Amino acid sequence: MADPKKASGGQPSKILLDELYATKDDGFLDCFVQFESYDFLRHFSTRWVQDKSPWARKQLIKYLHRRLNFPGHEVVFKRAFKTAIENEDIELLTHFLVVLDRLVRRKRIKGYTYDYRLRTYYQREYLFAAPNKTVREETGRVREYKYAGKTYQWPLPDIRNVPQNRLFTQQTRAYLRRRVWRFFRHMAYRQPERYVEAMSSALALYNNSHFDCGEAILDNWSLMHACYFHAPEIAFTDSHTNIVREQSLATLKAAPYLPAVWEGDAAAGQLWKLLATARSQFVRMWTIEMLRTVHAEWLSHVSIEELLQLLSSGDATVGEFAVDLFRKHKSLSRVEITTWLRLLDEADFSILPVICEAMHEHIDPSRLNEEQLIELTLARPAAIARLGLTWLKTRHRQRPLSPDQLCRLAGASCQWEAEPIADWAIVELAQGERYSPEQLTEFFDSHSTAVRHSACRWLTATLIEDDVFSLATFEANPTGEPFQYDPRLWLKLVETPYDEVRFALLSLLGSVVDQSPQRLTETLSPEQYLRVLSAVILCVDRGSRSKPKAIKQLSSLAIREPQHAEVVLSVLAIAARSIREPERAAGLSGIATILECHPNLTTQASQAIPEWSWDEPPSVVRNSERSSR
Repeated sequence: MADPKKASGGQPSKILLDELYATKDDGFLDCFVQFESYDFLRHFSTRWVQDKSPWARKQLIKYLHRRLNFPGHEVVFKRAFKTAIENEDIELLTHFLVVLDRLVRRKRIKGYTYDYRLRTYYQREYLFAAPNKTVREETGRVREYKYAGKTYQWPLPDIRNVPQNRLFTQQTRAYLRRRVWRFFRHMAYRQPERYVEAMSSALALYNNSHFDCGEAILDNWSLMHACYFHAPEIAFTDSHTNIVREQSLATLKAAPYLPAVWEGDAAAGQLWKLLATARSQFVRMWTIEMLRTVHAEWLSHVSIEELLQLLSSGDATVGEFAVDLFRKHKSLSRVEITTWLRLLDEADFSILPVICEAMHEHIDPSRLNEEQLIELTLARPAAIARLGLTWLKTRHRQRPLSPDQLCRLAGASCQWEAEPIADWAIVELAQGERYSPEQLTEFFDSHSTAVRHSACRWLTATLIEDDVFSLATFEANPTGEPFQYDPRLWLKLVETPYDEVRFALLSLLGSVVDQSPQRLTETLSPEQYLRVLSAVILCVDRGSRSKPKAIKQLSSLAIREPQHAEVVLSVLAIAARSIREPERAAGLSGIATILECHPNLTTQASQAIPEWSWDEPPSVVRNSERSSR
């Protein structure tokens, strides 16, 4: 955008302003607010307010909602205001009502009052409206005076227009507020439906900054007239709104001006629309109170489709109000399944438990097919996943799901419900004819840590006592052993990239080695067995109680298969250098055990750990070990 000020004198350019206005440039307002000439602003504002184009109207509204601290612009504001009243421009007048409420802001100050009866002063708190009228800046001011035939100049302080200043004096602002409220007050008698619509539009324009403190609430003079005119806590003057003595804003209840106009279905519809579009918490609370006290019967007939907007609102107050209506709705049992599912997709996370509770109470699970139930179970929100799992279990008892459908539950995305979902799916998959190592592997390879944890618990269920995966839960395979001892499953898990799965597999394989080592060698090749044990030991970023067991098993493998001793010694050398005492001790013990059985491997051991001398007496080795620590 071109610079709105010329280099000489820093004065704004009228030619540039006309060009920006003619081309509908967004930089128009930034240039316009720099003009201070009364005559120019009067002529230009006349042209502007009479322009009926949407762009000119949009720029005028944006101008009104700026911080009105532009010297000389009183004429612009008044001309637009008078034109709006003459033309009964309701849209523009609603913006004037909000803007004029914002112009007056009082502050709490402390003062002293003299009690002549007690002959003493006491402190009181007042609301004071500072005379913050916008002024033109003046620098280099002097005052001339003559003395003894000579002229002298006395410097005066500069006049600065501080950011807190606004157009008009406090008295003029009070008059303008009375004038705009008078227009809407007369409309309430002549055209009550238009009044409700216009006032709802005006209330939607207030934002939270208009109510940042208690005195700011009172300073919204027009709003307090419209919403709390008959409230016993409020007293009105021509300029301000005050609290009646011994009353408080905490007990303030909705008491609008001319309450009869807010009755009827049309007014209820406007309040419902206002609740969805209001920008301030104060207005939303007033709207909810009006709906509950005046339109309780109308609320009982609100459709589910109309509730969707409020249930999707991010505001906690509106959400709580919508939840209360939702729970008391009379037609929940007749709502279509597609509407319920869409409600789950669009509603805010905070109210999903309430919706799921209503669905559990009013919906027969038989109305949903297996695909819909699985999708609910795989949902990310915990309330939906829990509801889906409950219904899926019921459906499975009535008509068992296929193994492929159960296998899909490995993709559970809710971290809070993923483990119980996987627990149930694994129990059902590890039963008789439904068992398949390929499908069970999906749970071990899941991206969800909770799902993998569940699978690992099932794998080690024969070694530990588990409330979910007890031995009595599962059927044995044709060989008479639990499915955890299926060699086909071991072969699937050997290549796992996840540490917890390797550790669980190692615990199971260690149990097999203790009970029947020949079975392990018949099932897994030495290369596969060596790979999984090495993967466990080389996981140096974390410790585990399984690592010493893996070191012991790896040492046994090297003793049984000397051709793998060189690789085993390299892995054990890494364990022997660990900063963790159990791993270091197990690594040294494993190397010593291998060398005791195969003394000819001393050369390989010295190459793996060159800092040690394996030919020295045991006492020297122990002293060397202590020094290395």
